[in-house]
Amino acid sequence: MNIKQRLIMLVLPAAMLISGASYANSLVVKPALDIQDLAGDAGISLTSFNFDIDATAFAIVTTGDPIDIPDVSFSLTSTGLFDGGQGYFSGSFDAGSLLSGTFINLYVLSLEGANGQFLGDLNYTGGSLKGDLTAGRIEGVFDSTGIVAKLGSVAVVPVPAAVWLFGSGLIGLIGIARRKT
Repeated sequence: MNIKQRLIMLVLPAAMLISGASYANSLVVKPALDIQDLAGDAGISLTSFNFDIDATAFAIVTTGDPIDIPDVSFSLTSTGLFDGGQGYFSGSFDAGSLLSGTFINLYVLSLEGANGQFLGDLNYTGGSLKGDLTAGRIEGVFDSTGIVAKLGSVAVVPVPAAVWLFGSGLIGLIGIARRKT
């Protein structure tokens, strides 16, 4: 086995494991609160030191059809530092009587011009949807036409077992190849 083949056999499993690990993040799961800026909402305000959202919660997304709810004002206010196209913010959010809470380390990434995305972990402090939940997540995108966001509980997405099995199998083959040389 030449050096190039050995390098491929070592790098490929490592790359697969690393890329698989990037999927082991928390994602908003259903049910989730659907948020958009509608007529009359200010939408996103992003400055060097503030990230604010004025939007409307209008549906609860479930495994079936979304459940329409009467429009509820949604606001998120925060302070932090936005520099070089990205930043971290802390503050609070409020969705009327449905849900309220606080957050630290809300990550905002501006992609091009007015386009970007945001995500962060939340601590619930009140509201009728809180129930016995203490934490959740907000994820969303924005552009010059508005925002779309989901706010809800989270689930950890595991690295698929096939990736781990494939990686360990390749490591085993490398060990066998070494013994033969």
